[in-house]
Amino acid sequence: MASPEFVDSDDGIESVEFYLNGKLIGWDDSYPYHQVFMPETQDTISGNWDLTVVGIDKSGNRLSLTEQGTVQEYSSQIEVNIALPVEGE
Repeated sequence: MASPEFVDSDDGIESVEFYLNGKLIGWDDSYPYHQVFMPETQDTISGNWDLTVVGIDKSGNRLSLTEQGTVQEYSSQIEVNIALPVEGE
C-alpha cells in the first residue's frame, strides 16, 4: 500500500495519482491518500520498479515523487510510504 502525505496550504489537494513503472494504477481524492496494488502475476512486480505518486492541488499544480526499489522475491502485496521532506531539511 502506498500512502503519501501531500499538503497544500493555499488551495488544498484535489487528488493523488499512483503510477507503477509509468502505468496509472489508481488515484484517490480523499485524505488519507492511498492505493493498494495487487499484482496480477509474479512478473508484474518482480525485479526493478518505480512507484510515482502525483499530488494535484485544486489549482491544477502537480508535484510528483518517485520511489525506486527491487523485489527479489514475489509478495502478493507491497507497502511503500512516501513523505514530503520537511522544509529546511
